[in-house]
Amino acid sequence: MLKHWAKQLLPGRYRPIFLRIVAVLNAAADFPAALRLRLFARAKPLAANLARRERRIVFVSERPSWREAKLAFGLKKAGWDVILLHRHPPAAVASEDVAEMQQFSSPSNAVELARRSGAGLFHVFAQNCDDTCVKMVDHKPGHVIIDFYDDFASVIDGLPEMADKFAVDAAKQDYCIERADAFCCRDLQLQYHRKTRPVGRGRPVLYFPEYCWNRHALPPLRNDGETHVVQIGWMGFETRGERDLGCFLVARAFVEAGCHFHIYLHPSFPAPGTALFHSQFRDYLELQVRTGRVWIHETLPSQDVVGAIARYDFGFNMLNGSSFDNIPWTHTNPRRFPYCGSGRMFDYLDAGLGMFADSTLALMHHTFGRYGVILDGSALVRTNGIRDALSKRPAREQVLRARDHLSVARNIGRLTRFYDRFE
Repeated sequence: MLKHWAKQLLPGRYRPIFLRIVAVLNAAADFPAALRLRLFARAKPLAANLARRERRIVFVSERPSWREAKLAFGLKKAGWDVILLHRHPPAAVASEDVAEMQQFSSPSNAVELARRSGAGLFHVFAQNCDDTCVKMVDHKPGHVIIDFYDDFASVIDGLPEMADKFAVDAAKQDYCIERADAFCCRDLQLQYHRKTRPVGRGRPVLYFPEYCWNRHALPPLRNDGETHVVQIGWMGFETRGERDLGCFLVARAFVEAGCHFHIYLHPSFPAPGTALFHSQFRDYLELQVRTGRVWIHETLPSQDVVGAIARYDFGFNMLNGSSFDNIPWTHTNPRRFPYCGSGRMFDYLDAGLGMFADSTLALMHHTFGRYGVILDGSALVRTNGIRDALSKRPAREQVLRARDHLSVARNIGRLTRFYDRFE
């Protein structure tokens, strides 16, 4: 135990002094759990490749979300058993897609449960980076694959104010990247990161995006002469000073071209009727009064989103800064956009919709462009081509083909072959 404490205090290449102090405090708070970890480490089963032989994988996630749910769904179809270790309720994960669920109370308890599982392979999910991820790469109960959402170093590159704001988060993420055995990535942000800093070199990397469920038949197409565009997921607000991240100027251009515009509130957004809601959404509320074609809907449970939006025509994934050259970037590094993925776009495809997306999202345009289901929204704004584009929803055959080819069940073999490398 003294050796463990001494190790927390020693300087490391990717452990800044602030993180060392936090690590010591965490170690003090988790002393009983840390002691149990030492005991269980001595009792670790000898079969280090148990997960490989039994086609079993352990997911570790503080807040299981859509990504964990889709991967578990695909792995079940491929004949794998998934054990899910979670801290918060896994609302998005269907119980029939996992062999077992166990809740942990702290990062140290997560490692303790991981050791008890007897598995040799762990897929650790973190929205960006959390203490459970740090504990898993520190204690290594087996081979650890990490799976981040955004890459902080890519987000803040070239923006000093943002770099200061997220310095600790970026350092923690780098620390985990240096110590992980492999990476499963929803997009290519890690590749952008490694252009500027050689972190995680030499470790296996798998690009495995969100993919589609492809589980339900599409409803009949509407024939009412109207066009409906829908925005789901997080969005920036000009009313909070986020003119670069905001999409109101683009949304207004689409509404003025004649379409209806629907917003499904992100779970983190203020509830309708509150003062904060009216403050943040005032631009959209004023546009609704003027045009009658803006609709704001309550937050939906994640499992209901695809079904709810299937009645519309196009999905929307736009930012002001990509469509209007006179708006400076202040909240994110735009040079990373060509490497970025977007889970909402797979939801749009699952619902049978065409898509309007920023021209800068090169990876997404490459993914969906070959099927003819995505349009460059930024170019349409600049060329006044929105009205004509609204009348050209992709053919149903194109959508069905894309949804099948980009389904998680069709592509899950790439993930299982990746797991098979760790025997």
